[in-house]
Amino acid sequence: MNAYLNYLIFLALLGIVMPGKAQEYGRGSKAKATAAATTTTHTKALVIGTSGAAARDAILFSGYLEHVAQVPVEQLITLSGKTAKAAQIYTALKKLTDSIQEGDQVYFYFSGTSVYSDFLGTPESLLLAADFKAEEPLLSSIGIVRLSDILNLLGKASAEGASIQYILDTNKADDPLVFQQTAKRNMQTIQTRTQNYTCFLATGHEGTSYNSASNSLGVFTHYLVLGLMGAADTNADDRITYSELDDYLYTQVQQQTGKQQQPVCPSLPGENVRELPPGARAQALKLAQQKNAKALFKTLVH
Repeated sequence: MNAYLNYLIFLALLGIVMPGKAQEYGRGSKAKATAAATTTTHTKALVIGTSGAAARDAILFSGYLEHVAQVPVEQLITLSGKTAKAAQIYTALKKLTDSIQEGDQVYFYFSGTSVYSDFLGTPESLLLAADFKAEEPLLSSIGIVRLSDILNLLGKASAEGASIQYILDTNKADDPLVFQQTAKRNMQTIQTRTQNYTCFLATGHEGTSYNSASNSLGVFTHYLVLGLMGAADTNADDRITYSELDDYLYTQVQQQTGKQQQPVCPSLPGENVRELPPGARAQALKLAQQKNAKALFKTLVH
């Protein structure tokens, strides 16, 4: 069964949300439509990492969600390595979206390869799952996931009152399939199909995402987790705003990559990302001083 048939079946079963008009792309730009903050009833997540460092990134972020953000295990779906196949991703996405209710906070995290292609006559972004085979024609492979499919379903949930956070760590520097315009296309795709969302991209539209030589983790995900744990609380008021997290990520990732990687958060709604318990900021800053991520992994991955 090829990707085209998978796509038709997916549309028949799930339906789509029609895209809107694209908006300007850039760091810290205003979201298309960011709803006022609502009381979060539940936090839910789908975390995906396809292989190698990408799989380790996903495991680390999943550990943060479970052990720091306190996402219940029954609301946290993690697909890493061989389990991150296209069929499993679509199944998990369906399970997630079916459970979303008004007021929920939802994370969608993907670490791996994303390419830009003219799919069914419409240029768009494709996420490559663990079962993608590079030797096969792109659109004949069963191992692709259309970013627009993900956004259509989660966009529908956000329109009904859920808050969605998209986190994409793609355009890996060591990936031979990297397309320089992919990150830009990812952002344009997100902005035309969603509302009430926040998005963090590992790199700008002509950049690449680097792994740390010392810990085999993506630099972006490493500092995203540290920032969320409390290191991004620059004014020490025991809460993290999207603006603080954006500034922390931008500064730390640039420093660690010699200014070769510039993460982007195109929508900054302004409300708090999370309130911090006592001592969280100090612990995160201590972990950030470590030369590798062993202590961070030990803290989050049990």
